[in-house]
Order: sequence, then C-alpha cells, then structure tokens
Amino acid sequence: MESVHREVPENKLQQKLKELLTSDAFEVLPLVLFLAGTLVFFAIFADGFLTTNNLLNVFRQISYSSILALGLGIIIIGGGIDLSVGAVAALAGVISAAALEAGLGTPMAILLGLVAGLGCGAINGSMIAYMGIPPFIMTLALGFVNQGIIYVWTQGYPIYDGFTDAFLFLGIGYVFDIPTPVLILLLTLIICYLFIGHTSYGRYIYALGNSEDSLRACGVNTRRIRLMAYTIAGFCSGVAGIVMTARMQSGQPSVAIGGGLTLLLYSITGVILGGVDLSGGKGSLFGILGGTLFIGVLTNGLAIMGFGTYRQNILIGLALMVALCWNVMRVKK
Repeated sequence: MESVHREVPENKLQQKLKELLTSDAFEVLPLVLFLAGTLVFFAIFADGFLTTNNLLNVFRQISYSSILALGLGIIIIGGGIDLSVGAVAALAGVISAAALEAGLGTPMAILLGLVAGLGCGAINGSMIAYMGIPPFIMTLALGFVNQGIIYVWTQGYPIYDGFTDAFLFLGIGYVFDIPTPVLILLLTLIICYLFIGHTSYGRYIYALGNSEDSLRACGVNTRRIRLMAYTIAGFCSGVAGIVMTARMQSGQPSVAIGGGLTLLLYSITGVILGGVDLSGGKGSLFGILGGTLFIGVLTNGLAIMGFGTYRQNILIGLALMVALCWNVMRVKK
C-alpha cells in the first residue's frame, strides 16, 4: 500500500512538470530572461540607454518590423510561411509615396498602400491555397516580382515630393508624447489579437496549423482560412510600409532589396523568439511583440556602444539560430 501512495504524488509531480514544460509561460521564459539581461547590460554599459526618450525611440524603431511580424506570425501559426513581407511593405510604401507625388492626397495614398498590401497577400494566399504552390516558393517569387516592379517604376530614384504633414504624422508625429508609429503598432496588435483570439476564424487558423486534415474533416473550408491568413499578413505589410515611408519621409526603392531582407530577418527572428511554433498551431501575438522588442533593444544598445549595422546583423543572425534551436528542442519535447 505504501508503494501505491508514493506513486500517486510522483505521477502528479511528473504531470505538473510536463504541464510547465509545455506551457506558454515556459516557451517565452528564455526570451524574458534574455530581454531582462540585455536591458541590465545596456543600462550599465551603454550611456543614455535607459532614458525615456531612448526607450520610446526603441519602440518607434521596432514599430513597422513588429507590424510585419504580427502578420507573419499569423501565417506561421496557420502552418505557412511568407518570405515576401519585406518586399510587400516596400511596394506599399513606394505606391503611397507615388500617390502623394501625383497630388492624390493623404487618404488616397494610404488607401492605395493598403490595397497593395492586401492584393499581394491575396495573391500569395490564392496561389498557395487553391493552386497548391509551396509557400516558400510562391512568396519568394512574389518578393522578387515586387522588387522588380519597384525598380522599373522608380528607375531606382527615391520619391521625395508631395509628402503632406498629415502623412508624415504617421511616421514622425506624437500623440500625448507617444510616437504615432507606436500607437499604430498597438492598434494593429489589438485588432489582430481580437481576431485570432476571439473569433472562430482565428481559432480555425490555430487548428489549421495543428492539423489541416482534421479541420477539413470538420467541414471547414481550409483553403479560405489559409487565404484569409495571407491576406491579413498582406494588410499588415501594407500598414508597415506606410509607417516606414512616413518615418523616412520618402519612398525608398532600396528598401525592396537590402531593407526588405533586413525587415524579413527582424520579423522572423521576432516571431521565433516570441515562442511561435514553426510547425504551426501554437504561438502568441504578445510573445511576438516581446521578440521584436528584444531585437529592438539589442540593436539600439549596440548602436549606442558603437557597433555598426553589419555587426548587429551578425548578432541578430546568431539570435535567430539560438531561437531555431530552442524551437526544435521544444517541439521534440
């Protein structure tokens, strides 16, 4: 009898340990520790890092990459991938800048940028969901198409003319001392959170990442759900492109090449650091924001300490490798 009584607590202990190892809190625990350690390190060794103005600047810097990461995270939760988010953001930004240069006004410039993002997302989703093209190939191809369109259209020259104060407010303005891009990021986060966490379509996206066959067996149109996920990501890319263009106060074709890849690197690193399972079906949008915040803190602190962009990219690439290793080990457990 004693042996039986001893086994019961032991089994309960094992069950609680298993629940802890598979909980969302444990998945983001390394990120929390890394972020806390990084903040302490830069507070000590980077002069001027731990100031209100600099911390607000960090949030402004991560605004559009975080918006991109939210859309990308929804796709990965649904079991997909999108390598075109940076190029789509660049195209949306250039289209908005071109509309301003043509004198179409701020509302039309914003609308056209959002339509460009939505259109690219819908093209990706349609070809992947209904034509069966692998997401990696389709999104990579669309990224190259967008790059070509931008350079053919602009001939490689930035667009500076026609920018209105209302449009620039989206990138360099303040509301009660809070940068406008930060407020746009928070608004996008709330909308995406309400969609994916409090609607049936959001639950379908999680289910799609867990088992598409099971979801289809329940009578759900999985193609429509996948199309929806890519369209949402396209919308997020459009928002990010508009904010980025307003912050740079110009439509920069060069963003489509180097900048687009950098945005993709920052976004996907933030998604994986935020605890999103690469195999799909699991992840938190708030975790994604934490991942992009870590990248922003790291790059900002390193810049203050005199590290150049290329050295920063090395460390961010290493952070991505560590996050991938953690993701794989967590899935195996």
